[in-house]
Amino acid sequence: DQLILGDTLGAGGPKADGWLAMITTGTAGMSFFDSVEVDEIRHPILVRQRRLIADSEGPGRFRGAPASLVEFEPRGSQLEVLYQSDGTIHPAQGARGGGPGGPARNFVTRSGGAIEDADGWATLTLAEGDTVTGISPGGGGYGPPLDRDPSLVRDDVAEGYVSAARALAQYGVAIDDTGGVDVPATEKARADQEGGLG
Repeated sequence: DQLILGDTLGAGGPKADGWLAMITTGTAGMSFFDSVEVDEIRHPILVRQRRLIADSEGPGRFRGAPASLVEFEPRGSQLEVLYQSDGTIHPAQGARGGGPGGPARNFVTRSGGAIEDADGWATLTLAEGDTVTGISPGGGGYGPPLDRDPSLVRDDVAEGYVSAARALAQYGVAIDDTGGVDVPATEKARADQEGGLG
């Protein structure tokens, strides 16, 4: 039996943020994610986690999608894992002033707790108690991050894609204690960053 647990997250473009569910560039978003529970019923695996990683997007007027992480292990037998991972050395770059997305990374945690970095392309054998973790690269951003609409940055913080600290450092958007945009602090932060003071 074969199962694909992977995805590619999209880059920001001239009109929109990067897709969160692109899956692979070859399918251009026309695939779908199985239910983890269905995969666990059909295959001898346990998916420990599958999630997006905050602060891994390429910042931009239109941000790249944040990176994703999947961690799984075999159940009841050994498991051969074949994977391909691009972006471990050269993460997705931004365009027209956008920043790069976070790099990909892969590692195995052995049953005794030892962590082994894994190459970008490899075949691994997991014993019971071992887990493999794959982190996809984040998508590159498009356009200068300081041109991003502050309300979109606020939404990114609320969704957990971007931390409040990164919102300020990369986008010049100050988020207040209620989760809203602090307009005067944002105007000052953007003016300082545009003037080279940030």
